[in-house]
Amino acid sequence: MLEKIRNFQVQQDLQARRSPIGVGFACFVVWVSEYLSGRQVKVPPLFFEGNINQIILPMIKVLIVDDNRFIREALKTLLCHHPQIEIIGECTDGCEVVPFLNDQEVDVIIMDIRMKIMDGLEATKLVHQQFPLVKILGFSCNDEAMFKDKMLRYGATGFLSKFDANINSIYDEIESCYNSTE
Repeated sequence: MLEKIRNFQVQQDLQARRSPIGVGFACFVVWVSEYLSGRQVKVPPLFFEGNINQIILPMIKVLIVDDNRFIREALKTLLCHHPQIEIIGECTDGCEVVPFLNDQEVDVIIMDIRMKIMDGLEATKLVHQQFPLVKILGFSCNDEAMFKDKMLRYGATGFLSKFDANINSIYDEIESCYNSTE
C-alpha cells in the first residue's frame, strides 16, 4: 500500500524532545496524498527516531461485519487502497464478532444493523461492554434517526448510511472513529 503514496509533506507539530533514556523524538503531523484519489489524509501524530525516511504509518485495523457478501467485498475493494487501513477480517453475522475479537486485535468495526442471527445493535452492545476500546461505525441501509440513535446509544462511535456513503465519507468516518476519545 505504501507504494501508492505519492507525496509526503511533513510539518513539525511539536519541537524535538528527549525521553528519559536520552533518545531524540519529534512529533509530526503527516499529510499523505493518496495515489489513486489525490486526496489528503491526516495521519495521527507519529513518533519516530532518526530521519524522516523511517516514518511508518500506523495502520487502522478494520473488521467488516455485514451479512451481504457484495457489501463486504465492495468495502474491502475500496478500503484496500487506503495507506492507513488494514482489513483484518470479516464476519457475516453479529454472533461472530465477539469470538473474532477474542482472537484478533481490532481498532474499528464497520457494523451493519440487520443481520439474521444477531443484529448489529445487539452485537454493538456486547462489543462495547466487553471491548470498550474497540470503535464501532454503524453502517446500514436503515438511515432513519431511530436506528442511528440506537446504535450510538448502544456504544457505536459513529454512523454512516449506505445510501449516502462514498469513498471519502467512509475514509473520514473510519478515521473519525479511530481518533475518537469516547
